[in-house]
Amino acid sequence: EWMHDPSVSNRKDDKFGYAYNDSLAGRKLHGKKLNEMVDAVKTPLVYDSTSLAKNAHDPESTLPKPGRHNGKNNILYCDGHIESVPPK
Repeated sequence: EWMHDPSVSNRKDDKFGYAYNDSLAGRKLHGKKLNEMVDAVKTPLVYDSTSLAKNAHDPESTLPKPGRHNGKNNILYCDGHIESVPPK
């Protein structure tokens, strides 16, 4: 239920609005946790997406333009921090 973006979903529908970064699939961590990756602070893990499907995934190609939150998109990075960033 918490994976429904309230800006696109009423939490009772089948709209989610977030995507996983599929460029992380198959990435070798060599026993490290995601937050211990060298580039964890700048590698998106989950982010606002124009794909509203459950378990959406892509290489950050569906970030909304303009962003959903005052023109910005929310991104959860591998190190655990969240930022609101304008679309590129």
